[in-house]
Amino acid sequence: MPKTSDQFLENRLYHERTIYTGRIKSKFIFLDTRSYRDYHYIPSVGEYSLLPYSAHLAAFIRLFCALFGIGGHHSGDVLGRMQFNWLKHILEVSDADVHVIISSIQVFTSNPVVESWGHFPRAKSELFQLLLNTNPRNLIFLSGDVHYAEFSVPWQLKEEVRTTPSGESKVDNIESSSTIQSPPSNVIPPSGWIEVTSSGLTHTCADSLLTSYLCPVMLRIFGDHRITPKSYFIGKNFGVIEIEDDERDPCNGKLTASIRDISNNVTVLSHTIYNIGCRNNEDLADIAKQAPVFGLTKEDRMSDWLPGRTSIAAAKFCDDYMISFRTLVKPAVLPPVLSTVLIVFIHVLCIMQLMLRNK
Repeated sequence: MPKTSDQFLENRLYHERTIYTGRIKSKFIFLDTRSYRDYHYIPSVGEYSLLPYSAHLAAFIRLFCALFGIGGHHSGDVLGRMQFNWLKHILEVSDADVHVIISSIQVFTSNPVVESWGHFPRAKSELFQLLLNTNPRNLIFLSGDVHYAEFSVPWQLKEEVRTTPSGESKVDNIESSSTIQSPPSNVIPPSGWIEVTSSGLTHTCADSLLTSYLCPVMLRIFGDHRITPKSYFIGKNFGVIEIEDDERDPCNGKLTASIRDISNNVTVLSHTIYNIGCRNNEDLADIAKQAPVFGLTKEDRMSDWLPGRTSIAAAKFCDDYMISFRTLVKPAVLPPVLSTVLIVFIHVLCIMQLMLRNK
């Protein structure tokens, strides 16, 4: 069904809901990050069930591309224009106290192994710019998909907060570059932005023999985005959001996001946002004095984790291969086994050619 047809639009998955907890107004925004999403720069083989360990192979290809700087200029979209404009309008007119944005894939992660917005650098940069322009109050992202739980912050928007001799907080911009940088230990996200990832209810990355060893190693290596290095949990889990309103003082309202172990309902990770009920400038005056102003890193920084950039010539080199890939996606063209063999061959050939062009 065409994605612009009336029937498709009527059945669209993205939507928003407003919930009141006493005087606290919360807006829940549900994004559809699947229906309108473009291919990865090198399309994922994870959808081919006939290919043994296709999900693991797809993860390896994503890691390989990140390490060798392949796809750093990928212009693929995640939401599509219509959904992005809808999100823009929702955020521009919202007067909610709390904004919860649900994205099936992770937004803030520095981990290139998993599917995330990071594999679509232009789309992610555009999303960050929208959030900075609209500045939604008390923003929290909810995500899943990765088969473990963690708390993340947007370490890509780097600001260093240091304490002056007088005890005041001062914000210094950290110069960005195209190399991997670990954020300082005292980096804080703009306006308290945070992402809560909860996954999964039935199985996690610790369940299989192979991933039970690889998953903890991966989480230790790629942890720049976490609030603390140990802000993750690899057991079966679920997430909880609790919003509390103080009837005596709206500024005492708070939101608590937590991850709980599904086996015993014990909270293993928790984060609280305070002062969510302040509704006017007077209430926010003292709080705003302590809130630094944040901005995007340099506009030409197209990727969060790539140690090097792919040249424009190399970035365009895979186009012919990708046309072949999209043809093979149609099951009727070739038998499934032959299709998967050719798809893997195309991926390997494309990666090899890009590596040669990058030398």
